[in-house]
Order: sequence, then structure tokens, then C-alpha cells
Amino acid sequence: MSELTRPQGTASETAVQPYPEVVERVIGRAGKPLGWMWDRGFRFLFVLDAVGLFASMVIINLVRFGWTWPTYPRSHYWIGFGIATCIHLTVNYFAGLYEREPRLGYRPWLPRVAVATGIAVALDGLAAVLTDRYLMPRLNLGVLLVVASFWLTANRSISRRLANRRNGPSRLLLVGHGEAAELAERHFAVADEATVVGTVERTSELFDRVNASDATDVLLLDLSAFESAFPEPLTALDLEGVGVHQRVSARETLLGLQSVREIAGMPFTRMRTHAMASHQLRLKRLFDVVFVLATAPVTVPLLAALALWVRIRAGSGVIFRQTRVGLRGARFEVVKVRTMVRDAERLGPQLSTRQDGRV
Repeated sequence: MSELTRPQGTASETAVQPYPEVVERVIGRAGKPLGWMWDRGFRFLFVLDAVGLFASMVIINLVRFGWTWPTYPRSHYWIGFGIATCIHLTVNYFAGLYEREPRLGYRPWLPRVAVATGIAVALDGLAAVLTDRYLMPRLNLGVLLVVASFWLTANRSISRRLANRRNGPSRLLLVGHGEAAELAERHFAVADEATVVGTVERTSELFDRVNASDATDVLLLDLSAFESAFPEPLTALDLEGVGVHQRVSARETLLGLQSVREIAGMPFTRMRTHAMASHQLRLKRLFDVVFVLATAPVTVPLLAALALWVRIRAGSGVIFRQTRVGLRGARFEVVKVRTMVRDAERLGPQLSTRQDGRV
């Protein structure tokens, strides 16, 4: 294992102050409440996008009609613009536009923003069909699609530049050995986007070395490193916000591997320890809640009838409760309608038969 290439102190000791002292002091004092808000999903991009979207709608109307707006009183336009802004922010949220962006190998924003804005504009039009009142003039919707796409992309580009200026280049910990590690070090020696802070050969030491070197990203240089590091310590690194990237060869790329990104001239793919991103999980949760509420008029009577049948057939104790182990070892209590005799679990595990008396 090679030694750290930057032994002279930690990142906080060697970092160059990117902003004036007054600005840094304000950021430092606001760090704790901002961190609390960030952990609960708040992003400053919410505010920037809301201002940009609302301003875009107003400017488009002013360019087209001046100060005399047609058909409706001005108050109707203010309300319509506000509703349309909420629609766009909601679509952006569930499209993943407010997810934490990786510091390395990030994708261009414009295609993703344009798709989300197109969906939101379509919902603006659908809202007009359902309410028989347009949130804005129809031609404005097409102009908004173009203007909002570029405006929201500009917000993200500026945010990325400010974050990179304050945080500095990414601090990389390479996982590999031999020619693969030497090749990666040569590539990053001429790259400005990141600094190599060390190399690890054994993944058993990976988590400790990440903390010791204050690394922001981990690059796995071969597939064997991933096999030995999954699920731990990769899951712990993911929870700590450390980016994990797997180098891929030409063979994996030709086989159709998606989401391949270039980092210092080498192909990498970002690794996640869960199949779905957080915005996809929230969207799935929203769909689950809406589905449950929509089907409640049918499912609630059916469940009541089932509970009554169990009560008549098997006696009292309709509901069965049991503690089980779920995600990341968390314990939870499962609740379901009883399908076996009371205290069947005390009989121990048994193979079920066609005429099982416990059922």
C-alpha cells in the first residue's frame, strides 16, 4: 500500500479560502441550521427555481402584451403563475433535479431539465383543460418550455461553480494496485478536477483510510475491489456522502453498460448501494399512498369481511403481530390478518402439508 501523497495536514488545514472572510464567517455561522435543513430535503435551488420560473412567466407576458394583459384581470395571472410554479417545482423534485450531484462524472443538466420542464408544461396545459381556465396564454407555454429550461440549467451551473470554488477539487482515494493504480495516478496528475490523496490495496482498510485522508470520492479500479467492498464498507461510505465510482473496461462498455462517465479520461460508472435513487423512492411512496387512498372504498370493506370470517372461523385475535428485521437491520412490527391458529409460532418451524392443522 502506498503512502498518502498529501501528508502535510488535513484538507481543512491546507485549503485556500475561496471567499472573502466576511462571507466565510456568515457561511460558517449558518452552517448548522443549513445542514439541518439540507438533511430534511431543503435546497436553495428550490428558491432560485421558484424565482426564475415566476419571473420567466411575468417577463414573457410583458414582452408579448406590455402592461395591458388580455382576457383576465391581473390577479388571475398572478395566481396562475403561482400554481404553474408549484407544478414545475413538484415535477423537478420527482425528476431528481434536486438530488445531491456527484462531484465527479456528473451529467449535463440541460437534457434532464428540458425533459422535466416539458412534462411540467404538459401538466400546465392539462390543468387548463380540467379547470377551463388557462394558467397563462397558450403560446406562452411553448416559450416557457425554452426559457425555463435554460434558466433552470443556468441555476444549476452557477450552483455547481460556486460549490466547486468553495470545496476545491475532489479528494480521491484509489482502490487497486499495480499497473491500474499507476495508470490512474498518471491520469489524475494532469487533471484539475481532482487530487489523489492515497491508494488502498485491501478494502478492509477502506473506511478508515477515507476518514484519515478526508477523501470525498473513492475510485474502484477493478471489479474484484467491488466484490470485496460490497455491501460493506460501500454502504457506510454511501451514507456518509462519499462518492463511489467503478472503473469499467471497453468490454463492459460495449456490452451496453449505462451511465458511463469520463473521469480524467477514464470510463467510470457511479455505484449505488440501493437500486433506486432517493427521488425515485419518494415518487414510489407517493404512488403507494395515492393507490391506497384510491382503492380504500373497495379494500376496506373486503378487509372487514375477511376479519369477520377469521373471527367466526378461528376465534378471537384477528390481527397477527410479529417483530421482523428490515432495511439495514432495522426492526419493525409487521401487522396482518391471522391465517394460522393462535400461538402457532410456538410450535417451531415445520414443513407445511396439504392438511396442515395450524392453518
